[in-house]
Amino acid sequence: SSRVEKGGKGKGGSYGRSEKKPIWELMKDTRAQRWTRMPFEFSVEAEAAFVSKATMPVAVGRGSWNTKGARYSLHFGKMTCFVKDHHGERLVPLRRLDGKEKQTHPDPTSEHPRLARLKSGVIDDWLTNDAFFTAFSAHIGLGAVDPSTIFDFKYNEDWRGYTREFKPSKRGGVDYYVPIGCKRFAVKVKGKYDGGDNTWMRMDDKGWAVAYHGTSQAGCWGILQKGLQAGGGQAHASGTDVRTGQKIGNGIYCSPGLSVPLNYGDKGASIAGHAVQIVMQCRVRPSAIKRCHDENSNRDAYWVINDPSDIRPYGVLVKPK
Repeated sequence: SSRVEKGGKGKGGSYGRSEKKPIWELMKDTRAQRWTRMPFEFSVEAEAAFVSKATMPVAVGRGSWNTKGARYSLHFGKMTCFVKDHHGERLVPLRRLDGKEKQTHPDPTSEHPRLARLKSGVIDDWLTNDAFFTAFSAHIGLGAVDPSTIFDFKYNEDWRGYTREFKPSKRGGVDYYVPIGCKRFAVKVKGKYDGGDNTWMRMDDKGWAVAYHGTSQAGCWGILQKGLQAGGGQAHASGTDVRTGQKIGNGIYCSPGLSVPLNYGDKGASIAGHAVQIVMQCRVRPSAIKRCHDENSNRDAYWVINDPSDIRPYGVLVKPK
């Protein structure tokens, strides 16, 4: 049988047996089969999302109780939680108990689906930081290079396994859709630009907009070294911006949607023997966007950025085929 560790008390204390309120727990250590009871505020947020019958992954843990800044994303359909903290990132089992501490979800008469999948061996995550960097460095002949000089893996994000979209949020006044099906390997960019001012990375309207640019494994290194540069194909150079009427001109092509960059990406890329597609995730200065199409009516719109300094790669997306 599994063990339970009590989580820390939040502002309102931990749920207790006498309060008759639901309890939420995570199995942070699947090898030890040990459940960790989460703090009061976590359970409040989780229960509110659960009662609302949320079908999309739900982020919780933004309260003051979360002093270490860990990130949690709950998926009630699979009863899992994506955890990102100082230990790294992982997908762990999630469960709900009633006020009498009896498990209600998932079905207590069956093995937790996440544990069953782990036991069956079908989850063998080959897309690790080591596998990614080994493939990355092999294509460019880097040799013995410290990955931390190029990447900042603690900011990685993994959206593989999700089939339904997250609700869009705003980046630089433009809708940002999470790149479902991809894993992002974070580029080391914090403090790199604007004299260390990271405002461009903000996750709201004050930050720059998110755009995608298809590339090859070999092309990644040049982009990370020198930035993106305008290519030879400039199909819309003589056209006009659909909003402002300004001439589009030559520039770097990108899109707020993922579909087009994936089509332009490397068709023969592979990591650890698995076929993948590579796309650069970038931020673009909102005022610098020349629109060949309007993203409000076409998410796969083409954007052109005339000045390379107005587009900044901050992640390498890997999408398994």
